[in-house]
Amino acid sequence: MNTLELDILGKTYKVSSDKNRTEIAAMIRYLEEKIETAGSVPGVGTSKDVLVLALLTVIEEYWELKEEHRKIVDEIDEIEKTIERHL
Repeated sequence: MNTLELDILGKTYKVSSDKNRTEIAAMIRYLEEKIETAGSVPGVGTSKDVLVLALLTVIEEYWELKEEHRKIVDEIDEIEKTIERHL
């Protein structure tokens, strides 16, 4: 188990994961980028607002990837069925 400390808007958190330190650091950088982008949106007020906006952005990206994955799996299933019919 690897543990890293990260600072999010002035508060320190310890992150533990089975991922290696490089992967954890990459995830933290990704999160920091999303927070920075959310913080640059005009009219976003508190730190909580910034975090919620960053979270919504990450959820949207996750959802799109999940849907894309589902479509790919469906396509693979169809290809498998086609191959089985031709055997």
